[in-house]
Amino acid sequence: MAIEYLVIERIVSAHERHPEDRANPGFSGGEAETMMLRNYGLQGWKLVTVLSEPVSHDNSRRVFYLMREVA
Repeated sequence: MAIEYLVIERIVSAHERHPEDRANPGFSGGEAETMMLRNYGLQGWKLVTVLSEPVSHDNSRRVFYLMREVA
């Protein structure tokens, strides 16, 4: 059985942020990310980790690392 890895990078602007996320500049775009991860999950992908970092006052960078086992 082989393992596939996938890296997804998103630049998320401030307009995607939820009000409760404003205190954390490294996280935003929760609804879009939830749907994205749900769709990948339906294809057998599992989330390994997420890295977040602000890239400007209005934008943050989110990198998602996923994996799945392939027959």
